[in-house]
Amino acid sequence: ITWADLRSAGVFEKHRSTAPAAELVDRSGTPFHPMSPLLKIRHLHEREPALFRQTRYFADLKSLLIQRLTGRLEVDYSLASATGLWNARTIEWDAAALEFARLEAGRLPDLAPPTNVYRHWIWRGQKQTVPLVIGASDGCLANLSTTFGEKGAFNLTLGTSAALRVNLAEYRPRSHQNLFCYYLAPDLWVLGGASNNAGNLFGKEAEKPPVLDPNGMEPLLLPYRYGERSPLQLLSPLYGFIGREMPDSPAQVDRLLEEAVLLNLRWIKTQLDEEIGAVADKLYLSGGLLRRPGLSQMVADAFDTIVYRSDELESSALGAILLSWQALGRVDSFASLSEGVRYERIAPSGPMAVDRWKERFDFFVSAVNAYLEGNTLPR
Repeated sequence: ITWADLRSAGVFEKHRSTAPAAELVDRSGTPFHPMSPLLKIRHLHEREPALFRQTRYFADLKSLLIQRLTGRLEVDYSLASATGLWNARTIEWDAAALEFARLEAGRLPDLAPPTNVYRHWIWRGQKQTVPLVIGASDGCLANLSTTFGEKGAFNLTLGTSAALRVNLAEYRPRSHQNLFCYYLAPDLWVLGGASNNAGNLFGKEAEKPPVLDPNGMEPLLLPYRYGERSPLQLLSPLYGFIGREMPDSPAQVDRLLEEAVLLNLRWIKTQLDEEIGAVADKLYLSGGLLRRPGLSQMVADAFDTIVYRSDELESSALGAILLSWQALGRVDSFASLSEGVRYERIAPSGPMAVDRWKERFDFFVSAVNAYLEGNTLPR
């Protein structure tokens, strides 16, 4: 079952506005959404009880791989904090979440810190002595490899999907419950929002967006082809153009797609700024979508901030290496690993570009809200 499986939408709609759901979000750090294993397991209990009873363990693929290699079924705190079943304050499986999922803790992997090292394990029948580190989630590792744990620094990952994250010194409950707060180290937590829609909107197989409304101002794209997790929760698509003049070339369509992805991420950024009580002025970039020409400059203009881009786009893999070095005692701190790392520094183009993005952002937010509320679109 992947995060994109929405069969638990019925559980979501039934419980999303309840006080217990809000309390679960407050303790776990995971948004209450059909993507969450918490809701998926509850759905299986209600709709596929035979399968639920037959299932000995509910685990992620990495935990199963760790079990195959070491004989120990364990999940790291970072991944556990993204299940909706974990308590961020006690660093244990949450009793109320387990009750909601109709699950016992014995059917989940044991918990381990991301720096947990396995000194002896077996691969293809042969004993191995190379240390194996359990690691963390890909999003937290992407943050680590670009920001090196710098508190208050933002990372924007643009890949098939997208996410915007900021490092914090401690766990933080959120007023915007579509945001997450995941564990990476005792004094390093990752607050952020994830978007379903980014690189998956582009390419030869991508469907050209339909026309939602031929009226309004200049063309604008609503990018929620795959629903959405942040800055708002959508289980159904909201995808297409509004505006009088529709783009007539693939290049124009791609330009509006890029704009829409960044406007949506800027919306997430405004929520994160509200949560931390400050506007960050440092943004690190990662992800394969940045190979698109000019996109890094568009980010700087859209966010009105200096952005830093490294040549290393496989940020999650690099983050796993950095975490392993610390786990093995080769470095004292993540910050010490940043020495010698070179970034391309990209500043906003100028006031006119920034003002233009601000105008488009305001129009984008009002258009999305109007469409969702069934009101007249802004003209």
